[in-house]
Amino acid sequence: MEQTAYRLAEIAARFGGRLLGNPEVTLHQIATLDSAGKHHISFLSNSKYRPQLAATGAGAVILGEADADATELPRIVCDNPYAYFAKVSALLNPLPQAAPGIHANATIGADARIDPSAHIAAHVAIGAGAVIGAGCVIMAGCSIGERAIIGENARVYPNVVVYHDCVIGDNNIIREFCTFNLGTLQDGGVTRIGNDNWIMAYVHLAHDCQIGNHTIFANNAQLAGHVLVDDYAILGGLTVVHQFLAIGEHVI
Repeated sequence: MEQTAYRLAEIAARFGGRLLGNPEVTLHQIATLDSAGKHHISFLSNSKYRPQLAATGAGAVILGEADADATELPRIVCDNPYAYFAKVSALLNPLPQAAPGIHANATIGADARIDPSAHIAAHVAIGAGAVIGAGCVIMAGCSIGERAIIGENARVYPNVVVYHDCVIGDNNIIREFCTFNLGTLQDGGVTRIGNDNWIMAYVHLAHDCQIGNHTIFANNAQLAGHVLVDDYAILGGLTVVHQFLAIGEHVI
């Protein structure tokens, strides 16, 4: 299938960052530094890979401020190249559109509010008073608890469990078999996830966790109760975080 092409200027206008070099370079796809060609965009998030940057054939790259002058290639300089690259990947590789509507085999509780543009797949259970925002895709087998809120344009993959009263913001990707637990009276009663997060398979968020914006959780990251994860943080696969700890902005 032919890929959608974007000018570097269009990507920067959409996602932000500081654009240096030719804004008109046309990009069709993502690639690693060592495999990229002239219509690929790549990224550098660790300075130890600068030798690959020097040799890359990429048409453009995404860099952090520390590496902004490490190349003359057209580039976008941003706070978190890894997260930015993930957004560009989603842009250049759009997911299939899901038709709006609620499957006949879904179970919807009383007073649940589901935007007409949302897609609710078979065997989804949505509790009473829950809210599902515009453009959401809730895939088969998910369980959304009573009074839980999911904002706009979430893509929730099969068999995710969101317990009651959890609050999830906009533009989140939540992969298979994640579990988000309810809050407790000890800490405000809400487990909360912000906007634009990428949460991979089997991630567990215990009670009262507070997740910021633009974070990345790799497979099987496990958080105990009352953990704070601030904006742009990245947790690697199998990361375990003890209760009451805080992970700061941009921490990897």
